[in-house]
Amino acid sequence: MRKFFREKINSKNYQYTLNPVATYEISAKVVSIRKYKDAMAVSPIDLCSVWGQMADETGISYSQSERYCSYYYRSVPSFGEYYMLKHFANNHIIPASDNVSNAINSIRINDKVILKGYLVDVTNEKGNFWKTSQTRRDSGYGGCEIIYVTKVRIGSKIYE
Repeated sequence: MRKFFREKINSKNYQYTLNPVATYEISAKVVSIRKYKDAMAVSPIDLCSVWGQMADETGISYSQSERYCSYYYRSVPSFGEYYMLKHFANNHIIPASDNVSNAINSIRINDKVILKGYLVDVTNEKGNFWKTSQTRRDSGYGGCEIIYVTKVRIGSKIYE
C-alpha cells in the first residue's frame, strides 16, 4: 500500500474521511448495478460482481436494493452454495477522480472489469461510520467492500 493517506471528500453537505485499510483489486463480471443519492452518496454506485464459475452460470439472477445485492436460483449449481458465497460481492464504489467516475458510470451489466484501489472505512463529521469488509468469509450487513477506486479497466480500456 502506498504511504498512508486520509482522503477528504465532500458529498451531500457532508465531509467524509476515507481511511484506507488495504490495497484491493478485483477482476469480475458485473451482474447488477445500482446508483444512489442517499446519505452515503460518497459512494454513488454499487456494483454487484461475480467471478470464477459464477461468471459463466446462466441459472442465477441478481437484484440490488438498499445497498444489498442478492442472488436467486431454481436449483443449486454444481459448484454449490458455499462456492457461490465466496465468488460474489457487492462493491460500494467511491471514484478517486472524475475520469474514474465517468468510467464507473459507463459500466453495463455483463461487462468484465478490473477495479484497483483501496478498501476504506468511511466516517463523516456527524460521527457516522461505514466499515468495509476485508474477507470473503462474510455476507449480509457489513459484508460489502467499500472501494476507493483509483484505476478501472473495462474490456481493454483503462481509466485512471
